[in-house]
Amino acid sequence: MQFWKFEAEGNSYIVVESSNLHAVDIPAICSKRTGLSGDGLLVAEWLTDSTVHMRVFNADGTEAPMCGNGARCVAAFAYVNRPQLRDQDIVIKAQGATVTHRLAGEEGMKFNATIRFERDPLINKYGEESRYQYVVGSPHLVILTDLEAVNLTHEGPIYEATFDGGTNVMFASVVDRGVIRVLPWERGVGVVEGCATGSAAAAMAVALEMPDWPLESEVLTPQGCVRVEWNAMDKVLCMEGNVSLVAEGMYFV
Repeated sequence: MQFWKFEAEGNSYIVVESSNLHAVDIPAICSKRTGLSGDGLLVAEWLTDSTVHMRVFNADGTEAPMCGNGARCVAAFAYVNRPQLRDQDIVIKAQGATVTHRLAGEEGMKFNATIRFERDPLINKYGEESRYQYVVGSPHLVILTDLEAVNLTHEGPIYEATFDGGTNVMFASVVDRGVIRVLPWERGVGVVEGCATGSAAAAMAVALEMPDWPLESEVLTPQGCVRVEWNAMDKVLCMEGNVSLVAEGMYFV
């Protein structure tokens, strides 16, 4: 089975085409010891010359409705296989959202990604606590707190279970004006080094807590940085981040 492996701001994903998909053990293919090592498996299906449908499978085999860094990986997959898309929009359709990507700059693979929401992605604010539940393609619980006090492997699973079906958890703290640092916990994976839509949710939550927060945020993950622009009035989210092709080859099942 042919595969492409991409890294996007701390997340690594294995991409396969639906037309070439074989019955696979997803935890095995994502395993660091026996597989290709990844946060998940992305199944790409061409719908048009510039539109790709994406299915997202976490490393434990469960399916997720959306992944921002995953969508960027699939956009990169599209560009790698069809270089003529350099100056065109690349549309990634997933169960949870449709994301329009366009390459930014002449070198490397940095993408601007845009999601337009029909409704407010904020689902719940927990009383006077600095906890916000969002659905940004996938569910994200944002907890504004002192990151030095966070025990991620202990608290992550506890908060993951607070939302029906589970939620990703983003522990977030303001570093400076316009700058946020996050520690992500991803349902179906655990501790991860990055999460784009979770970073966007963190920026949304901080903007609610701090009315003078700028329109653009720089969100620092353990292994990356996502630039987020959130227009709450128009419900338009823009994210910018890098992606790189790590490997391409055949996986024998």
